[in-house]
Amino acid sequence: MGNPKSRIVQSLKENVLTIATLAGVLAGVALGVGLKSSSDSPWSRRDAMYVSYIGKLFLNMLKCVIIPLIIPSLISSIGSMDLSLSGKVGLRAVAYYMATT
Repeated sequence: MGNPKSRIVQSLKENVLTIATLAGVLAGVALGVGLKSSSDSPWSRRDAMYVSYIGKLFLNMLKCVIIPLIIPSLISSIGSMDLSLSGKVGLRAVAYYMATT
């Protein structure tokens, strides 16, 4: 057993992505609550446009990342199967992917 401080530091290093995700969620909630309570009057179209632009930009960036992650994953998983099974599963996977996107 090591020093308790070094174990905590090691645990934080191993879980940095989880901690960053949680911090992002908390920051988003705080920002949302802060913006909602910043004024008593309803938002103008211009205010809503500024907030929606950031959301649309984020969703477009996610769309750009998803395709390069999904296609190689499908190819590698189908390629690792035996030939008799890979034809059926490959066709079903491609059909399902095309139907849902």
